[in-house]
Amino acid sequence: MRSLAIAAMGLALVGLIVSVGLIVGGLLDLNEHLRPLGVADFVGFFAVVWPTIHLKRQYGGERPWADLYSGCPPWLRRLGYVLMGLGAVLFYWPLVSRGRGAPAAAGTNLDPSAIGSFGLIVYSACFNQLFSLLRLDDDSPAAG
Repeated sequence: MRSLAIAAMGLALVGLIVSVGLIVGGLLDLNEHLRPLGVADFVGFFAVVWPTIHLKRQYGGERPWADLYSGCPPWLRRLGYVLMGLGAVLFYWPLVSRGRGAPAAAGTNLDPSAIGSFGLIVYSACFNQLFSLLRLDDDSPAAG
């Protein structure tokens, strides 16, 4: 359990870094050059979300979804909330400011910066959940 959680946390950190790069690249209008990195970031969502869900269900106790961040220190919990909020704002801001509304389901490519902003949400949430799970596992009576 521990090695899978640590590996997923490492992928989440890499995903956060890539997501920030995609957002900065979008601000610099480099979206066309960043499309392959956007695809890799999107694929990374699944490589991080699946183990997070699996571990939370298997080792999260009686209420695996009730206290997602209960093992995180307050500063990490706040940082996660800030990154998730920033990701939501950055994801929806271009859609609202350009007046285009949500992209059509068929045939519309999202900008890599939109994928990066969504990545802020996904990767920070998964990292904090995994951190919480590891810390709670360390504090459990069976661990000591």
